[in-house]
Amino acid sequence: MNRTFYIFLIICLVGTTALHAQKQVSLKKIDSMVSCAPPQYSDSQFIYHGITNAQTNKMGTFTKKYDIGFHNPGCIVMNREHSKAHNIKIAESLTSAIGSKDWISELPLKIDGVN
Repeated sequence: MNRTFYIFLIICLVGTTALHAQKQVSLKKIDSMVSCAPPQYSDSQFIYHGITNAQTNKMGTFTKKYDIGFHNPGCIVMNREHSKAHNIKIAESLTSAIGSKDWISELPLKIDGVN
């Protein structure tokens, strides 16, 4: 084999390795971005997922009664397990404050980790 072939082979291998390394770095960045909720999610809002962020009258009634709102992150990609853990924390706090889980039947929509 000639020298040109070996040079071409080395360039291809180095280029493929560099692209693979760049892809791995990009995947790690994405994982770190979705592993935690952005700071705008407060401890007084359940996180729910849906196509639109429409607030219904039932949601307003629940918020007025229990002082707990609802937030839909919309098109933001986030870890659903984080949403679930966040919602469970709020649910436990509300159950502790009220002394029962009766409020769960009043939830106007499905909340990950709660109902």
